[in-house]
Amino acid sequence: MKPLSKSAAQTLLERLDGAKEAIARVIVMRGPTGVSVEFSVQDAHRGFDWINIIFAIEGVRDARLPDDVALRHLDMSEGISLVFTSEGIGLANARCDTLTGVSEAQLYVIGDTVKYEERPFKEY
Repeated sequence: MKPLSKSAAQTLLERLDGAKEAIARVIVMRGPTGVSVEFSVQDAHRGFDWINIIFAIEGVRDARLPDDVALRHLDMSEGISLVFTSEGIGLANARCDTLTGVSEAQLYVIGDTVKYEERPFKEY
C-alpha cells in the first residue's frame, strides 16, 4: 500500500476520472480503527481498462458502511471524493469538499490517514 497525500490523491482521481461509474466491490474491517474499501474503476493510464483499487483508512472515527447487498447498489454516478483537512481525511461515494459533505454520503469513512493499492481487475 502506498500513502496518499492530497496532491497525489488529486492526480490519482484525475487518472481514474474521479471513479465515476465505478463499482463498489468490498469493505473490509482492518482492526478496530481501520477500514479498506475496494472499487473497480477505469484507468486512463491503461487505455481505460478496468482495475481494482483499494483505499485503506486508518484512525477511523466515523463511517457509514453499507452491507454487501446495499454496497452493490450504491450510486456511483458522481464517483468518489477524497477530502483532506486539518481535522482528518474523508472518503465518500459523492462529490464533496468538506468532511460535513463526506458524512452525508451513502458510503463514507473519516479517519487520520489513507493509503491505496492498485490491483488487477476482479469481480466478486
